[in-house]
Amino acid sequence: MKEYTIKPLLTGWWTYNWGSIISPFAEGYVADVPVFIFLVESEDDEKIIIDASFKQESVLQRVFKSRRTPEQEVAAVLKREGVDPDSIK
Repeated sequence: MKEYTIKPLLTGWWTYNWGSIISPFAEGYVADVPVFIFLVESEDDEKIIIDASFKQESVLQRVFKSRRTPEQEVAAVLKREGVDPDSIK
């Protein structure tokens, strides 16, 4: 059986105003939540990406504020880990 290593890689932050999501009683409770992709590597150098991040232009900004620096773009994060983004299937 193959063994895999899973690495969480930070790709930005969501800022939630919980009052607009769950209850008016939570209005004003704001929390930053990290957003990740996961790099899965096998012992024979197979690489798999599980992308749980977001496209900046797709974020509903009135409910969720998203923050991502250029260094946190998915391609930049992968390159920093030594992975060619174009090699991912």
